[in-house]
Amino acid sequence: TIFPIINNDTTVVAWEFMDSLGNILIVEQIVYINPFFSQIERNGSVISAIESGLSYQWLDCNNNYSEIPNETNQSLIIPSNGAYCVVVSDGICSDTSECIEIGDLGMATNNTELNLELYPNPTTNLLTIQHLDASILYDIVLTDMSGKVLQSFAISNASSYELSINFERGMYLLIVTTASNQSTYKIHKK
Repeated sequence: TIFPIINNDTTVVAWEFMDSLGNILIVEQIVYINPFFSQIERNGSVISAIESGLSYQWLDCNNNYSEIPNETNQSLIIPSNGAYCVVVSDGICSDTSECIEIGDLGMATNNTELNLELYPNPTTNLLTIQHLDASILYDIVLTDMSGKVLQSFAISNASSYELSINFERGMYLLIVTTASNQSTYKIHKK
């Protein structure tokens, strides 16, 4: 066998050992190769591992590649500007993606804020979204802090909207997207 092994299949590797008396032992080992490469992509304020159905652990590249607690989903809602990567594992092998640098969090796609007003925040149940432009279609996604989508809907022809947050106390993210902008708001449910 020639190293490195580059095919994506089964390879037999033969090891030859000779002791000090000249005795030779040949051992064959079957090697199964099923490579995957950890890659990530960004969509607004969410980064995701491209590979699905595996195990994930998100890391903070700017903090000595420390694990981000409880961030073990395929996607990560970016917590703040910085650099992030993910370790992807199939239970036998693992690979770490390259770090992706995030420096524009909190800015909309065209560097124009949506200028929405959300109140009360913290809220007990109803959150009012004000200053909507009735001529614009808004895609709204409410997630928990792990990135799990809890609600997803569209708003149009309205200048305000009341959103019912019937979930446990805690922090949530409201991602508001238009054709040209996206903003993410932290919502505190008390």
